[in-house]
Amino acid sequence: MTRLVLGESPIARTARDRLFIPLMNRPLVQRLIWEQASQLKVSYRHGPLARASHLPLRGHRRPGDRVPDMSCRRREGGLTRLHAELGAKWVLLTAPTPGGRACASALRDRLGDEAFTVLEPADGRVRHALLIRPDAHLAWRGVPVPEALDRWLTAVLKGGRAA
Repeated sequence: MTRLVLGESPIARTARDRLFIPLMNRPLVQRLIWEQASQLKVSYRHGPLARASHLPLRGHRRPGDRVPDMSCRRREGGLTRLHAELGAKWVLLTAPTPGGRACASALRDRLGDEAFTVLEPADGRVRHALLIRPDAHLAWRGVPVPEALDRWLTAVLKGGRAA
């Protein structure tokens, strides 16, 4: 690749100028290179924290997939961005329902107050509870029922399989 880019021979220069550079200027190729270099398409679907979900996943992000940044609302009020809340903390993204509050309580019991933040999407559209890892990858997705989240936490913290 280096020889091609440097054009050390007439054949390499011709290939670079007539094939490589025009190819690199195509939007599809630029997008593919950007996705690869940025690592935004990295998935951990088969990693130890990405247990199978009991929910139908067609058209939805799966545990291990990266969750895109979005506008969110803090429980105590005020707008924020999902990725701004990550880093040192996990995020529980859920609707302000009794089930969502119960899931937050289950997390608090297992991880403590300082390990996570509870947010809701600013647009109000949320069907499931999402537990998002500090690296912006989805850890768990399920109905906002604390027993489901607790089963997942038990399996992951003990190294077992989630049901």
